[in-house]
Amino acid sequence: MTGGGGDLAALGVNPGETVVYIAPGGAIAAVAFLVVAAQATAAPLEPTIAQADALDALEQFGAAHVLLFDGAPHEAVLAAVEQAGGGVRIQVHHAVANATAGPGLFKLVPSSGTTPSLTPLATRGDDIALLLRTSGTTSKPKGVPLQQNSVVRNALLLSATIEIGPADICLNAMPLFHIGGLSASILASLAAGGSCTCLDSFSAATFYAALGTSPQPTWYSAVPTIHLAVVNYLKDNKIVEPQHSLRFIRSGAAALTPTDGQALSKCYGGIPIHGTYSMSEQMPISQPNAGLDQLNEKNGSVGIACAASMAIVDPATLAPQPHGIPGIIAISGPTVMRNYLNNPKADMENFFLLSCADGAADSDADRFFLTGDVGLLDADGHLTIKGRSKELIKRGGEQVSPYELEDAIKKACPLTCTRRS
Repeated sequence: MTGGGGDLAALGVNPGETVVYIAPGGAIAAVAFLVVAAQATAAPLEPTIAQADALDALEQFGAAHVLLFDGAPHEAVLAAVEQAGGGVRIQVHHAVANATAGPGLFKLVPSSGTTPSLTPLATRGDDIALLLRTSGTTSKPKGVPLQQNSVVRNALLLSATIEIGPADICLNAMPLFHIGGLSASILASLAAGGSCTCLDSFSAATFYAALGTSPQPTWYSAVPTIHLAVVNYLKDNKIVEPQHSLRFIRSGAAALTPTDGQALSKCYGGIPIHGTYSMSEQMPISQPNAGLDQLNEKNGSVGIACAASMAIVDPATLAPQPHGIPGIIAISGPTVMRNYLNNPKADMENFFLLSCADGAADSDADRFFLTGDVGLLDADGHLTIKGRSKELIKRGGEQVSPYELEDAIKKACPLTCTRRS
């Protein structure tokens, strides 16, 4: 990469610096991530990000460089750069598409007066290759720094569990500024030696058209809203036998109900549907082995732990729970995010020693992360999600999940209740 069109040293980027970038959807966003993360800390932002959020991200990440790609809106980020203070100058660079060289390829254009770095750039195992932000639905978004060795190892584990190989082609319709698309589609495909087709944006019509385009995709990973939008498109257009070469579908980021899972599988001729569980701090956490008929054998589960150790703990005592008893999902392992970015308070709230009651020392094997999700494990180790810990209802000394209440109400009055979306 040194001296080529994607050499970040030409922009004056130094080892260890953070490069915030805004890229349009499609192949160029995939290549942008791979190019930036291979040389520096990549911090992708949503193209439609608001100015206030962009400013918060720039300051939170300590960004030294902003890279703007043609085809993505830049106004909010440029305004945030102007607003950013602290005496640190943020350099703004551009990237122009070079479609004649191949899909997703581009050439970097340094800002005026840039002094190139003389140090060749390459991220290594312990370096932070990717910086993301939590959703921030209940508080200010937290910075999630992910090491290069973690994201690479997770991609290898993910691809091995679902058994994809060099002949497989992934169809990606997920945004490439979140962990889902970056890890489950792009990095997993690379880890397996496979290929990936990236849609610029999602619509049910373009997605279905891409399923029939040569070379035909053999799998995809997406959220339930995408699955169901395509299923409804096929129904609305009376497409009974859709043309595709899909071997399986991977579902994540939100719960896919058993009913919707069955409908999705039937729509594509009975192919397997893999319900999974992940988060920015660890991708993946659980997913079923490729040979399991999850819809019929473990319907409603999100698989078994595949890239981290897992425990279900009591919300109050953090003691491990027996099989079949719900509690907070806790995870541990070398690929789990080590710490939040410059946020010791969040670290104190989310990390704990699982066996501290036995006087355990602070060791990697004993250090667990609280996901904030409620779940239970069956005797075979399969995980079922029951909701969020902050949604628990305390009544008579017991903690009850609202999801369980909803299910009970539905069973009591199925004709008057509507399904949770």
